[in-house]
Amino acid sequence: SVGQLPPATEKALLTLWDGTVFSLDTTHAQFSGNPAMTLSGFEIDREKGEITYNGNGSRSGYNSLSTPLGGQYKLVLPDGSKAWLNAGSTLKFPTSFETGIRRVEVTGEVFFEVKSDKSRPFIVSLPHQKKKGEPVEIAVLGTEFNVSSYSDDPVIQTTLIKGRVEVKKGREVKVLSPGEQAEVKKVETGESGIEVRNVDAQSVAAWKEGMFEFDGSIEVIMRQISRWYAVEVEYEGNVGEK
Repeated sequence: SVGQLPPATEKALLTLWDGTVFSLDTTHAQFSGNPAMTLSGFEIDREKGEITYNGNGSRSGYNSLSTPLGGQYKLVLPDGSKAWLNAGSTLKFPTSFETGIRRVEVTGEVFFEVKSDKSRPFIVSLPHQKKKGEPVEIAVLGTEFNVSSYSDDPVIQTTLIKGRVEVKKGREVKVLSPGEQAEVKKVETGESGIEVRNVDAQSVAAWKEGMFEFDGSIEVIMRQISRWYAVEVEYEGNVGEK
């Protein structure tokens, strides 16, 4: 028999621009007397499972926040934009947002609340698409949206909750309205193009509130469960599209 599996908890690894790695769990344990601590421009609140980055204009490079399977975390960027990382995800972000484009990179699933700033466009890049084919990018204009780009999923999905985003793949651009989802097939499938459909956007982003709302095949559902509970799933027989 299998015992009860614990759900995802607030844990992550923070990798600084110079390669220094901090386990936020371990850091919290060491500073258990103080729920919030400061680390190289970061403020960490262990009770909220939240890290705030104030920026470091004297350094040039990228920091990254990564959640393991069975982990989740929230990040507040220097411009006030917020990002919620689902299990098994990474958000790479620059040491400073002082000038130019606010560019971040995502693998896995992240929900964004982006602060509008027309002088500094906010771009979400999906880096694993650069290996072959044309890269996928999301240009943001003050909005709330969910992007899912796990390596074991056959598609990349961008779902708009509020505001406006542009999904770009090479020269192709699709502009989303709230309640729409853009789906890009992975280059390995041999298919190209961006498909747009109407979806229940709140259902797609339910994970951010600690809930599941399933609408898909058994394999799609179990991929989500395996990430959240950090378990491996084996199938007996062919489940197909059931």
